[in-house]
Amino acid sequence: MSVEMARPVVGAVNVAMLAGLAQFLSAFLFAWAYARHARLRRDRAALDLRWDTQDRTRHIAGGAS
Repeated sequence: MSVEMARPVVGAVNVAMLAGLAQFLSAFLFAWAYARHARLRRDRAALDLRWDTQDRTRHIAGGAS
């Protein structure tokens, strides 16, 4: 480990530990942001597409019989 990463920050916590915690925090932040985006935007678009497809299929099946 390099000297810069071993530099103590507070008590037994050093720069390397803070960098590791920052990785976990950023991973959870990105996962939360993507899940929120998917729930608000992508899920709605997929639902709209499904309803449009079902409507078109119903019209085709209804017109053929």
